Amino acid sequence: MFFVLGFAVGEVLYAVLGYKPENDDAPLWADLVASLAVLAVTLVPCIGAVMYGRRASRAGRPGARAPMIIGALAGAALVILTALDL
Repeated sequence: MFFVLGFAVGEVLYAVLGYKPENDDAPLWADLVASLAVLAVTLVPCIGAVMYGRRASRAGRPGARAPMIIGALAGAALVILTALDL
């Protein structure tokens, strides 16, 4: 759900700034603004999974490591893919 919401935020920001995301004519600052907003929205569940996974892991629940690792890997992948797209 956050991925879809992030995609919508990116599309709206490009439109508000007067550019179309499918064209490659947007300046770097417009790409950065849209990309940072998309990252802020899409990283919310990843950060939550890592925070609560660490808390549960410290409380003695070894099963909490899986969501923590998945959240960290998904967040890292989103950041890397977004940086490569700029």
